[in-house]
Amino acid sequence: MTTPFTPAMARRIELWPLLQSVWGELQPQAIQRGVKVRFQSQDETANLATLYGSETWLRRVFLECLEVALRTAPRGSNLVIEHRQLGPRALIVFRDSGVFSAHLGGIELKADTKAETKAGTKPNVAAARERLGFQLCRHVLSLHGGQLREEVEDGSRHFLIDLPTGAPARS
Repeated sequence: MTTPFTPAMARRIELWPLLQSVWGELQPQAIQRGVKVRFQSQDETANLATLYGSETWLRRVFLECLEVALRTAPRGSNLVIEHRQLGPRALIVFRDSGVFSAHLGGIELKADTKAETKAGTKPNVAAARERLGFQLCRHVLSLHGGQLREEVEDGSRHFLIDLPTGAPARS
Protein backbone atom coordinates (compact mmCIF):
# COMPACT_ATOMS: atom_id res chain seq x y z
CA MET A 1 0.00 0.00 0.00
CA THR A 2 1.28 3.46 -0.91
CA THR A 3 1.39 6.11 1.80
CA PRO A 4 -0.46 9.40 1.27
CA PHE A 5 1.62 12.31 0.04
CA THR A 6 2.38 15.25 2.30
CA PRO A 7 4.43 18.34 1.31
CA ALA A 8 7.12 17.32 3.81
CA MET A 9 7.73 14.22 1.65
CA ALA A 10 8.49 16.26 -1.48
CA ARG A 11 11.39 14.92 -3.55
CA ARG A 12 13.11 16.19 -6.69
CA ILE A 13 11.59 14.67 -9.84
CA GLU A 14 12.97 14.97 -13.35
CA LEU A 15 10.02 15.20 -15.74
CA TRP A 16 11.59 13.56 -18.80
CA PRO A 17 12.67 10.32 -17.04
CA LEU A 18 9.24 10.20 -15.37
CA LEU A 19 7.49 10.45 -18.75
CA GLN A 20 9.83 7.86 -20.26
CA SER A 21 9.03 5.45 -17.43
CA VAL A 22 5.29 5.88 -17.95
CA TRP A 23 5.71 5.47 -21.71
CA GLY A 24 7.70 2.27 -21.18
CA GLU A 25 4.79 0.76 -19.30
CA LEU A 26 2.14 1.83 -21.83
CA GLN A 27 4.08 1.40 -25.08
CA PRO A 28 2.76 -2.15 -25.70
CA GLN A 29 -0.81 -0.84 -25.47
CA ALA A 30 0.00 1.96 -27.94
CA ILE A 31 1.62 -0.50 -30.37
CA GLN A 32 -1.39 -2.80 -30.14
CA ARG A 33 -3.74 0.07 -30.98
CA GLY A 34 -1.40 1.55 -33.62
CA VAL A 35 -1.29 4.87 -31.76
CA LYS A 36 1.91 6.89 -31.98
CA VAL A 37 2.83 9.27 -29.16
CA ARG A 38 5.03 12.29 -29.75
CA PHE A 39 6.48 14.59 -27.08
CA GLN A 40 7.13 18.25 -27.93
CA SER A 41 8.88 20.86 -25.84
CA GLN A 42 10.29 24.34 -26.31
CA ASP A 43 13.49 23.15 -24.60
CA GLU A 44 15.67 20.07 -24.92
CA THR A 45 14.34 17.18 -22.83
CA ALA A 46 17.46 17.35 -20.63
CA ASN A 47 16.62 20.98 -19.76
CA LEU A 48 13.03 20.51 -18.54
CA ALA A 49 12.34 22.15 -15.19
CA THR A 50 12.37 19.96 -12.10
CA LEU A 51 9.18 19.03 -10.29
CA TYR A 52 8.98 18.42 -6.55
CA GLY A 53 6.62 16.00 -4.88
CA SER A 54 5.89 12.31 -4.69
CA GLU A 55 7.29 10.53 -7.73
CA THR A 56 5.00 7.58 -7.04
CA TRP A 57 1.86 9.71 -7.09
CA LEU A 58 2.87 11.97 -9.99
CA ARG A 59 3.81 8.89 -11.98
CA ARG A 60 0.32 7.55 -11.27
CA VAL A 61 -1.22 10.79 -12.59
CA PHE A 62 0.75 10.62 -15.85
CA LEU A 63 0.05 6.90 -16.16
CA GLU A 64 -3.71 7.46 -15.76
CA CYS A 65 -3.75 10.37 -18.22
CA LEU A 66 -1.68 8.68 -20.91
CA GLU A 67 -3.56 5.40 -20.58
CA VAL A 68 -6.92 7.12 -21.00
CA ALA A 69 -5.56 9.14 -23.93
CA LEU A 70 -4.37 5.92 -25.60
CA ARG A 71 -7.71 4.16 -25.02
CA THR A 72 -9.75 7.07 -26.37
CA ALA A 73 -7.52 7.85 -29.35
CA PRO A 74 -8.71 6.40 -32.66
CA ARG A 75 -6.70 3.42 -33.88
CA GLY A 76 -3.72 4.50 -35.95
CA SER A 77 -3.78 8.09 -34.70
CA ASN A 78 -1.01 10.32 -33.38
CA LEU A 79 -1.16 11.62 -29.82
CA VAL A 80 0.85 14.76 -29.05
CA ILE A 81 2.01 15.58 -25.54
CA GLU A 82 3.41 19.08 -25.31
CA HIS A 83 5.47 20.62 -22.52
CA ARG A 84 5.44 24.38 -21.98
CA GLN A 85 7.43 26.13 -19.28
CA LEU A 86 5.50 29.16 -18.04
CA GLY A 87 7.77 30.84 -15.50
CA PRO A 88 7.62 28.78 -12.30
CA ARG A 89 5.02 26.36 -13.72
CA ALA A 90 5.14 23.43 -16.11
CA LEU A 91 2.18 22.87 -18.38
CA ILE A 92 1.81 19.39 -19.88
CA VAL A 93 -0.79 19.39 -22.65
CA PHE A 94 -2.42 16.31 -24.16
CA ARG A 95 -3.36 17.81 -27.55
CA ASP A 96 -6.69 16.99 -29.19
CA SER A 97 -7.29 14.39 -26.51
CA GLY A 98 -10.37 12.83 -24.98
CA VAL A 99 -8.66 12.32 -21.61
CA PHE A 100 -11.37 12.24 -18.95
CA SER A 101 -13.78 13.88 -21.40
CA ALA A 102 -16.79 12.30 -19.68
CA HIS A 103 -16.04 14.44 -16.63
CA LEU A 104 -15.33 17.68 -18.39
CA GLY A 105 -18.44 18.00 -20.51
CA GLY A 106 -17.71 15.25 -23.02
CA ILE A 107 -19.71 12.23 -24.13
CA GLU A 108 -20.05 9.30 -21.73
CA LEU A 109 -18.18 6.18 -22.82
CA LYS A 110 -20.30 3.25 -23.95
CA ALA A 111 -20.40 -0.02 -22.01
CA ASP A 112 -18.66 -3.15 -23.21
CA THR A 113 -21.36 -5.26 -24.88
CA LYS A 114 -19.93 -8.43 -23.30
CA ALA A 115 -20.36 -7.08 -19.76
CA GLU A 116 -24.04 -7.71 -19.14
CA THR A 117 -25.42 -8.22 -15.66
CA LYS A 118 -28.17 -10.63 -14.58
CA ALA A 119 -30.67 -7.76 -14.57
CA GLY A 120 -29.95 -7.17 -18.27
CA THR A 121 -28.31 -3.79 -17.79
CA LYS A 122 -24.88 -3.03 -19.13
CA PRO A 123 -22.52 -1.56 -16.53
CA ASN A 124 -20.18 1.12 -17.76
CA VAL A 125 -16.97 -0.14 -16.18
CA ALA A 126 -14.78 2.09 -18.34
CA ALA A 127 -16.72 5.22 -17.33
CA ALA A 128 -16.52 4.27 -13.65
CA ARG A 129 -12.77 3.77 -13.97
CA GLU A 130 -12.51 7.15 -15.72
CA ARG A 131 -14.41 8.89 -12.90
CA LEU A 132 -12.13 7.35 -10.27
CA GLY A 133 -9.01 8.17 -12.28
CA PHE A 134 -10.13 11.76 -12.79
CA GLN A 135 -10.83 12.30 -9.08
CA LEU A 136 -7.54 10.66 -8.09
CA CYS A 137 -5.52 12.77 -10.55
CA ARG A 138 -7.25 15.97 -9.53
CA HIS A 139 -6.60 15.30 -5.85
CA VAL A 140 -2.95 14.29 -6.32
CA LEU A 141 -2.23 17.34 -8.46
CA SER A 142 -3.90 19.66 -5.93
CA LEU A 143 -1.67 18.21 -3.19
CA HIS A 144 1.30 19.12 -5.40
CA GLY A 145 0.05 22.69 -5.96
CA GLY A 146 -1.19 21.85 -9.45
CA GLN A 147 -4.45 21.40 -11.29
CA LEU A 148 -6.23 19.72 -14.19
CA ARG A 149 -8.10 21.67 -16.78
CA GLU A 150 -9.45 21.47 -20.28
CA GLU A 151 -9.27 23.87 -23.21
CA VAL A 152 -11.17 23.71 -26.45
CA GLU A 153 -9.42 25.40 -29.36
CA ASP A 154 -10.82 25.34 -32.91
CA GLY A 155 -12.97 22.33 -32.04
CA SER A 156 -10.03 20.36 -30.58
CA ARG A 157 -10.08 19.36 -26.93
CA HIS A 158 -6.80 19.74 -25.05
CA PHE A 159 -6.25 18.34 -21.55
CA LEU A 160 -3.78 20.28 -19.39
CA ILE A 161 -1.77 19.35 -16.31
CA ASP A 162 -0.39 22.44 -14.59
CA LEU A 163 2.33 21.90 -11.95
CA PRO A 164 4.74 24.17 -10.06
CA THR A 165 8.46 23.73 -10.77
CA GLY A 166 11.69 24.78 -9.14
CA ALA A 167 10.75 24.28 -5.48
CA PRO A 168 8.32 22.22 -3.41
CA ALA A 169 4.78 23.63 -3.45
CA ARG A 170 3.59 25.25 -0.23
CA SER A 171 0.03 25.04 1.06
